[in-house]
Amino acid sequence: MSTTKANFKKKYSESDVIIVDSGRSVYNKETVLQAFIYNGSENPVERYHKQYLVPQGEFIPNIYRILFQLVGYSGSLEYLSETISYRVGPWTSQKEAGEKTPGILFCFESFAPRGIKTLVEERLQMPFVAHIASHAWFHTPYTLWSQMELMLQVQAVWSKQYMVSVGNMMSGKLYTPDGSIEEMEVIEKGEGWEMKQVYIPM
Repeated sequence: MSTTKANFKKKYSESDVIIVDSGRSVYNKETVLQAFIYNGSENPVERYHKQYLVPQGEFIPNIYRILFQLVGYSGSLEYLSETISYRVGPWTSQKEAGEKTPGILFCFESFAPRGIKTLVEERLQMPFVAHIASHAWFHTPYTLWSQMELMLQVQAVWSKQYMVSVGNMMSGKLYTPDGSIEEMEVIEKGEGWEMKQVYIPM
């Protein structure tokens, strides 16, 4: 067990604190997007991989590979393959997640029509869904935000689940099963970060 895991387990072993983090990780020499759930009251660490990758942003579609080769840009293709090289990792199922662990919906997985519905079918006991995203590439994309907001709203209503959407370069919100969208209260902030809180009835 790593020092981080051991310290977390010791500090939060009797706590209801759950921390969800995500980022790029390497698994079997391949790059994956991974969520870590530090769950003090149950399993010390759970992790899940993103299963729906975004074309151009997280992988290069085959049609582009063929076009790059046809026009003589194999060198550029090789560079991009190293930079945009995500794969779907093996840990996509959340069926065995702890009872207090939120369902994890990565970034553009909200585009999948059955995104949250699949999580609900996998897990009967799920307190809420954490939608983790990064919009750092898009530089304040108001159009994208409004479209994503509608998708998340529909997913929350259809699945009858509360969903907390948080991440990098975006404003976190709570989506409720009745279709309302609630802003979260900022309780701490620093340079480049904010901590917000929201109440979810259980």
